[in-house]
Amino acid sequence: TMSCDERVVFLNERYGTFYNTAKAQLMVESEVCKISFFEAENKKLSRLCAKCEWGNETTCQQMVDYLLLSYKTPNRKEMVYMMEKPGCVLPKKLSKYMSNLI
Repeated sequence: TMSCDERVVFLNERYGTFYNTAKAQLMVESEVCKISFFEAENKKLSRLCAKCEWGNETTCQQMVDYLLLSYKTPNRKEMVYMMEKPGCVLPKKLSKYMSNLI
């Protein structure tokens, strides 16, 4: 049996299905794949340092909120975007501890 990631690669190589399209298809068809595809992203999002300074006296969470209100997109998308900025990411060793304090 194939893992969800292996199935995505298979669909891409065999049928030329784009990776995102294959993932979306598997997420609809399989609850197990839906959970596994979000697992890595959820781990990354748990490292958002909401109170860290983004810049210009603005916190990372304030910037997420600003993007959410300005562009009317899902909160998850803004958080993923903010994770691109190194100052908004907690080090892996501290993320579990700090997320309980913030």
